Amino acid sequence: MSSNKYEQTLRLKFVPSMQLALFILLTHAGAILIITQLALPIEAVVGLTVIVSYSLYNSFWRYVGLRSKDSIVEAIWESDGQWVLMTAHGEVMDVDLLPTSTMFSAVGLLQFRVHERF
Repeated sequence: MSSNKYEQTLRLKFVPSMQLALFILLTHAGAILIITQLALPIEAVVGLTVIVSYSLYNSFWRYVGLRSKDSIVEAIWESDGQWVLMTAHGEVMDVDLLPTSTMFSAVGLLQFRVHERF
C-alpha cells in the first residue's frame, strides 16, 4: 500500500527573473510600437499607450519585482501532500495543485485552485 506521507517538505522560493523581465519588456514595447503605427486619432493612441504602460508597470511590480501584495513568493509542498502558497505580504493560502500543471526541463507551470475562504 502506498501512503500520501512524505519525509520532507519542499519549499520553492521565487526570485526575480531576468528572462521574465526581458519578455515582459519586449511584449509591452512591441504593443506600444504597434499602437503608434495604427491609423487612430492621437487621443486613442495616447490612451492605449497609457493602458499598456500601466500594464507594464503592474507586471514588473507583481511578477518580476515580487512586490505586489498578492505576488506569490513561495510555494510549499508539505509532507502530507498539501500545497500552501505565501504572498509577499505574508498571506498564507491553502491550495490544490491542478492536474493541468506541466513541468519542462527549464520551467514549471504549476496551476492551483485556492480553497474557499470564509
